[in-house]
Amino acid sequence: MPGLVDQATGTVARAPNLDWNGVPLRRLLAGRVPAALGPVLVENEANVAALGELWFGDGASLGDYVHISGEIGVGAGIVVGGQLFRGAHGHAGERCLELFCGQEAILRRAGLDPDTVVLGGIYAVLAPWLRASFQRALLAGIPMTRAAPPRIAISALGPDAAARGAAGLVTARLLARPGELLPASARAWQ
Repeated sequence: MPGLVDQATGTVARAPNLDWNGVPLRRLLAGRVPAALGPVLVENEANVAALGELWFGDGASLGDYVHISGEIGVGAGIVVGGQLFRGAHGHAGERCLELFCGQEAILRRAGLDPDTVVLGGIYAVLAPWLRASFQRALLAGIPMTRAAPPRIAISALGPDAAARGAAGLVTARLLARPGELLPASARAWQ
């Protein structure tokens, strides 16, 4: 979902480009997805793109990073210590990025000191033209305690990062809870 998602309920709290507020997407989709496929997962698009980069791209070698992706809107998924960082309320990286999408502003709002900034989505395609200006913005915003700015990486997954991350998220959940694949009648015996 290109918007803020409440993980506990699967509700899209806010998706400005869809004009959605408080849409109970998990509940709406639950009756339309065959139960044999497992539970419906609702996740922010930028988060699954960051996970896609981690699991299927170069993310494992990037250290802590901010994965910035965009098409119509702008989103950022943050990976710290090899894990998705959601922040105190589950919306780290998703604070009004359409209004404040400059690299320095994104990093300041993320509240991190990343090793790498990954350009994904349309930014991966536009990277040859954006890289120098992103680098200048990073240099201008380096804290005095930091010797060098974060490196800029281009997502090898490009626009496929979110789809791969979503598939990886489902796979990871099923590996962690294989009983969810069983029919409800079989689960009752567990």
